[in-house]
Amino acid sequence: MIMEIVEFLCALFYTTLHSTAVIILILLFRKLFGAKLWSDGRMILWLLAVVVMIIPVYPNFLFSYMFDSYPIPPFNMRFNQIAEMNNGFLMPTGDIEAVLSVWNGSGWNRIIWDGKITGFVVFSIWISCAAAFIVWQLIIYIKLRNKIRKFSYCHDDSIISFIKSERLFWGINRDIPVIIAPQKLIKEIKCPSVVGVRHPVVVIPSEQWQQLTSTERNAVITHELVHVKYNDNIKNYILLFIQAVHWFNPFVWLALKRLRQDFEAFRDSNIIRNLKVQDIRSYAGAILHIAKLNSRKYSVKPHSGMLCTSGTGLRISLISANNRKSVFTGILLTVLSAVIVFVIFYKFQLDIVGTYITVIP
Repeated sequence: MIMEIVEFLCALFYTTLHSTAVIILILLFRKLFGAKLWSDGRMILWLLAVVVMIIPVYPNFLFSYMFDSYPIPPFNMRFNQIAEMNNGFLMPTGDIEAVLSVWNGSGWNRIIWDGKITGFVVFSIWISCAAAFIVWQLIIYIKLRNKIRKFSYCHDDSIISFIKSERLFWGINRDIPVIIAPQKLIKEIKCPSVVGVRHPVVVIPSEQWQQLTSTERNAVITHELVHVKYNDNIKNYILLFIQAVHWFNPFVWLALKRLRQDFEAFRDSNIIRNLKVQDIRSYAGAILHIAKLNSRKYSVKPHSGMLCTSGTGLRISLISANNRKSVFTGILLTVLSAVIVFVIFYKFQLDIVGTYITVIP
């Protein structure tokens, strides 16, 4: 059992290493290209990152990358199986040692621990924090659903009529109720959002709703209905699971924040391709208006919203008519990213974590 835990930890570490490299590349591309890297291409790149984050990687490399006789990274961690020679055969003793090696400039300083205890402690910390994150999100969701049940649905005829026409246009075959409630009573909701999967509900803070024009209100509802059409809350649950698994990696938290921002921009592009020029302006105006009314910082939530992250200026840039197609650019950058990742991890053969055999007399 302990060996399976050790192998899992090694695979998790390698997967983290790979995904971090991919995340850094994507963030670099976003920074360099800005609005020129359109929403479609961004989602193709993020798909690469998600795949790398969920596929376990467990190679055993032999060498570290040496730069001017200095290993990069200047440490490695190995879990060694203890074995002994018996009639010319290696016989595992069942013991494991954890060896941490740190480069001191001229050689390696090695610290040896009991591998079983170390592996069990590390695994316990990881799974406890991952479970705590999931429980935290479940509590948020349950509290929000319980609050929603206390509010009545919006019965404004103009809103109901508009929702019916939008449902028909987008091919949504179920009723989508709307709840407009005071912000102080639904603190989990900081902007227009969709809550739930089987019985989705559009929830809008009344303070924001009252400040919008009729065309901006329609834009908000359309955006949330598109979230419903594509079951974006399910996708968000997948991202929350990834975040729980990689809770210790700050690059994953940063990446998923940017991913959610780009995902909102991707839904913007789905919508504006079906709008006239004047309607596109109203749609952009709704985003800007809500952004001004929303002073809360980004936080991880189990629901989809119109402004789940910052980056409103970039979203407005991506809405422009000249930035609607980028599939080729996205594919090109994805291939480039994959090649770079391959070169880093297979050409230079980084040796961070591995399981080896220590032979005792």
